Amino acid sequence: MYDYRTVNAALDWVRALFHGLHYQLGKPMPSNFDFQFFFKGIDTMLEMDALLSCEKCLWLIYKIAHLLPSMMTRDNACVCVDKERGILLYKKILGQNFYKLFFHWSFNIRLLMHHLMLYQCRNWFEHA
Repeated sequence: MYDYRTVNAALDWVRALFHGLHYQLGKPMPSNFDFQFFFKGIDTMLEMDALLSCEKCLWLIYKIAHLLPSMMTRDNACVCVDKERGILLYKKILGQNFYKLFFHWSFNIRLLMHHLMLYQCRNWFEHA
C-alpha cells in the first residue's frame, strides 16, 4: 500500500474495468466480483496516512461510484445498491473518515472530498 506506483496502476486498472464493462460493452459487473475485498481495500486506503494512495482512492470512488451494479454482496448480505450504494460509501467516507478527510492537511484530498460530496453523494440520495 505504500508503493504508490503499484497502487496507482491497480486503481487505474479497476477504473478501466468498471468503465470498460459499462461504457464499451454495456455489461454490469460479473456476479462473482468480490465486493467485500474491494471495499476492504477502499477502507484500508482511506485509513492510511499515505497521501497519494488516499488521494487516488478518493479519485477512484468519484469516477466509479455511479457505475456500481444494482445488486452487490457486502458482508454476505445482498443489498440494493441504488439506495445502499450511497449508504455504504457514505458510512466509509462521510461517516468514519469524514473529519479526517474533510479537514485533511492536503488541499487535493479536501478538494476531492468536496467534489465527491457535491457531485456524487448528492446524486446517490436523489435517485434513492
